[in-house]
Amino acid sequence: MAWVGCSVVSLALVGCGGIPLARANSQPTATPQDPRTVGLVASDLPDGLSLCPMSGAIDSYLQRLQADGSPSYEVTAGQWTAMKKMGATAGWVQSYAQLAEECSARLGERQGPSAISFVIRFKDAPSALDGFAAGFLSLRPEQGMVVPGLTRGSETQLTGDAWTYDQTDQSSGDFIAYWSNHRFVLFLLTQKIPAAAGEHAAAAMNDRVH
Repeated sequence: MAWVGCSVVSLALVGCGGIPLARANSQPTATPQDPRTVGLVASDLPDGLSLCPMSGAIDSYLQRLQADGSPSYEVTAGQWTAMKKMGATAGWVQSYAQLAEECSARLGERQGPSAISFVIRFKDAPSALDGFAAGFLSLRPEQGMVVPGLTRGSETQLTGDAWTYDQTDQSSGDFIAYWSNHRFVLFLLTQKIPAAAGEHAAAAMNDRVH
């Protein structure tokens, strides 16, 4: 398959001789949703998968990958840098594997059942849409591409800005979901678990976005 590669409201005082002339009205700003409340949890997945120790905030996740000498470090760090330039402000990674030694394996090359989610929060919904359109880890279906297993938009049962790719009938056993919802961009990769389980996990993540 070919791929193309809170704002703070200030209270302004205008004074003369120390006497305020006007006070700007301010409205409390809603706290943005924490990405960790959206990412994978064990109950989203089949039994037998354990949480990898490097899971957590994306900066600490990258530090652990680098310390472990993971071949995924450079490409994932580059992806996070690119997303920050497009307005990403926070990210959370949850990684699960059946075999602990596979936690540091290159993404897409784990040999046993596994799953990983990236939840990236952007400064606003338009920035998230731009981030989604740019793709993730060099994965972005070409415009008009029609191949077995590729589903786009509302047919994914996620959002109108989404695509999924089901290769669970292939030796790699991959299921990928990538979508935008409000100010979030979400990526899910499962391997060696049934497609229905991957779809369930993506739907559970999507339902937690508010």
